Amino acid sequence: MIFRILAGLIGLLFLNIGLGFMAFPDILATAFFVQPAHAQGLNAIRGDFGGLFLGMSFFCFLGAGTGRARWLVVPSVFIVLIIAGRLISLGLDGYSAAGAQSILLEIGMVLVLISAIAVLTRNPVAGEKDFEISEVLNARSLTIVALVALILAGLVFSQKKIGLTLARFIATDFMTSNVINDLPDGLHVALIGSGAPLPDPRRASPCTAVIAGKKLYIIDTGPSSMRKLELMRFKPEDIQAVLLTHFHSDHIGDLGELMLKRWSGGAMKTPLDVFGPTGVETVVSGFNTAYSLDSRYRVRHHGPETVPPGGAGGVARPFQFPPGTDE
Repeated sequence: MIFRILAGLIGLLFLNIGLGFMAFPDILATAFFVQPAHAQGLNAIRGDFGGLFLGMSFFCFLGAGTGRARWLVVPSVFIVLIIAGRLISLGLDGYSAAGAQSILLEIGMVLVLISAIAVLTRNPVAGEKDFEISEVLNARSLTIVALVALILAGLVFSQKKIGLTLARFIATDFMTSNVINDLPDGLHVALIGSGAPLPDPRRASPCTAVIAGKKLYIIDTGPSSMRKLELMRFKPEDIQAVLLTHFHSDHIGDLGELMLKRWSGGAMKTPLDVFGPTGVETVVSGFNTAYSLDSRYRVRHHGPETVPPGGAGGVARPFQFPPGTDE
């Protein structure tokens, strides 16, 4: 009975996640660090993610309710495949703390389900017969499906209100979390973007974060690097300075966004120092000019206490290469 209850609890977890993906694909995608692309991306998240989790919950409930081990094999196989995918990702894509935690949770669920299968196999239901369709299609299972459908319909029709509540909760979590505080004292490097000028759905353009003690420095700010930086739970307002190695577009494209978000997110009273070789004055001045209207709008809208006028933009800090060194 204990293992049947545990299997049912796992099914309840999958049910909640599946309903979330079906009703609020954009919010759940953010919580799972997934970025849907347009309507087709949301369609895939509702169908693939929502269908997967709802399907696993159904078989968990079926196994827990009937006491038949064979139904628990289905979610067990899916979870094992999910773990395999995560392990492959850790090897090929790099370490992820959230991914490692998910693996530990999923291993725990697999162990519970396998234990339940072993126990139920040793203690089969009295008079257990071969599979009959009535095991799946019966009054109880159809009632559960109808209840899930009603809950899903309620979530969809209340999508705006519930979605805003969830969005506030997730936004608060993003705003209050700080990955730097979780790091041990020392020197750390994080690759924010390692892509090339050619489009790549998996990589932002060049950007590297260096954490010295508890201070954050950024090297290059290629396109999409700010989005990646924030998804990795770094706070723009923690940035002490930026170093631009050179001025190709794929190394400077997000400098304006970085300066803006650092200023508006941290109520900075002084501009950001931007170090670079000769010519950095032109780059920084160009971004300052391009964002000057936006900066004035934000001061009027949010007030000088939230966005101090003197903190917008950046200050160029040019440096010279040693004589005889190619730039």
